[in-house]
Amino acid sequence: FEDNHSDVRITAARALVELGNSSETLVNTLLALLEDNHSDVRITAARALVELGNSSETLVNTLLALLEDNHSDVRITAARALGNLGNSSETLVSTLLALLQDHDLVVRGEAADALGNLGNSSETLVSTLLALLQDHDSEMRGRVVYALGKLGKTSNDIIPTVTKWIEQHQDSDYVGRGIDVLWDLVVDGEQGAGSR
Repeated sequence: FEDNHSDVRITAARALVELGNSSETLVNTLLALLEDNHSDVRITAARALVELGNSSETLVNTLLALLEDNHSDVRITAARALGNLGNSSETLVSTLLALLQDHDLVVRGEAADALGNLGNSSETLVSTLLALLQDHDSEMRGRVVYALGKLGKTSNDIIPTVTKWIEQHQDSDYVGRGIDVLWDLVVDGEQGAGSR
């Protein structure tokens, strides 16, 4: 990990994870690599730590810091990693909510996905996602539909909230996105009930 070439450091990190080694020394080394000068090394280290199943407070705090990284690929990886760790602390949710305003579309989309994965369906989160159904970018609107659909599987409050939003925006060009969310929730709910 001390090699001057970033490609060597990346390969070393990947190799150790492949070996399934999750020792404290490896975890600490990977945590240190999250501060590497090369964005690809930071990305690889973040992915490696998640693959190892590490969800320590230190890792969560370090990934939170990476959400402010200058490189969008690092912010994307950090958001994805945090969404997969299952930690839905208030700090994490509020930081991901702020990331929904990122200038990079893919970063915003990963933040929406992460929020959907975390299962936190606070009123603030749901209202922010609903507002993003009017985003100018169709891909972002699609990611928001997906996130709301995931949240709807863990919360009974989503369907009434989406229904109310549709009623308030029935003359809007974006009402179709709200209907998409509602449709996905109802269809998924019926399929889930039918498979029991």
